[in-house]
Amino acid sequence: MTPVRVLILSFAFLSAVGIFTWSHLRSPAITTETYTAEELLSLPGDGDYDKNLAKLVDYQPEPTAPYFHAPCPVSGKIRKDIVSRFQLIGFENERNKRQWQHILETMNDKRDIESFKKNVRNFILVLLKIQTEGSHHLFGAAEGGDLAAYARVAICDEVAIAHHHIKDGIDPNIGQDYIDNPNLDISKQDRILFETLYRSCRMTISNAFRYTPCALTRVSFYPTEQDWSLILYALKIDKKRPNEIVCTYKSR
Repeated sequence: MTPVRVLILSFAFLSAVGIFTWSHLRSPAITTETYTAEELLSLPGDGDYDKNLAKLVDYQPEPTAPYFHAPCPVSGKIRKDIVSRFQLIGFENERNKRQWQHILETMNDKRDIESFKKNVRNFILVLLKIQTEGSHHLFGAAEGGDLAAYARVAICDEVAIAHHHIKDGIDPNIGQDYIDNPNLDISKQDRILFETLYRSCRMTISNAFRYTPCALTRVSFYPTEQDWSLILYALKIDKKRPNEIVCTYKSR
């Protein structure tokens, strides 16, 4: 074999290895394995759903009538938090407004990076539940659409707060305020995650007319397909994990 041919084959092999490695690093596969009985999550203990329509029961991989799959209930506490991120800011304890004093307290709380990841994860789970087949059993079209929009804003709201706690910020170019000495030092992996979340927050005017009086433009969570895969992997979200996104119900 000629030296030129050997060189060409070697280059092709190294290129293939490089592409394979990069694709696995940038777009990790989401686990879809079958879960054993011991690995099943317990039934959600919080969350409202129409109990006159159906009853939440133990998970069944392939339910048949009168059993069916639908999104797991959304925690009332998480729903309230999501909706509050969308409200106008209030300064004098006005009803149905997000109070400025509470925002300041949140900004000054000492928090670790896991608390930010937990909130973002919870908000993404809500978004995935609404997008799951059978969501009409728990959410009407209008309510589900509104909650999805609220969740997309809430994710970016949490990322913005995290930015002001993280040392040097997520993006040093946009600066920091409210916290004099942000000192939350995070790992390289967490910084990659939050940089990905940050660039996934995009300007939007989607359905602005449907909600309370507000500025026309918003920042909302719309990741690219590649970034979405990375986010799900980093937050250990598996769309097929029983009793987290999808639950089993029995028709009344």
